Amino acid sequence: MTSLAESAYIYRDLPVGSSSGVGAWLLTLAPETGESTTVILPTRDLHHDPVPEADERLRDEGYRAVEWRSSGAERWVTDLEGLGGQ
Repeated sequence: MTSLAESAYIYRDLPVGSSSGVGAWLLTLAPETGESTTVILPTRDLHHDPVPEADERLRDEGYRAVEWRSSGAERWVTDLEGLGGQ
């Protein structure tokens, strides 16, 4: 099974917030084929990693997030694998 990290790149990873400070990360996975998958990852606030439901959402979209890393406002998903032979 090919790792998604080997066949895709992160096209956009933007914070989407509200005045309450509760936000989400809009993550678009853009495979080399040009097709993309967008998932919305909720956060408790704009400075924290996605809540556990985010991993569930990725699994619902057919991917598994193994590790999250953050650096300031940037979020990178590493070691994503497509499920079902994707």
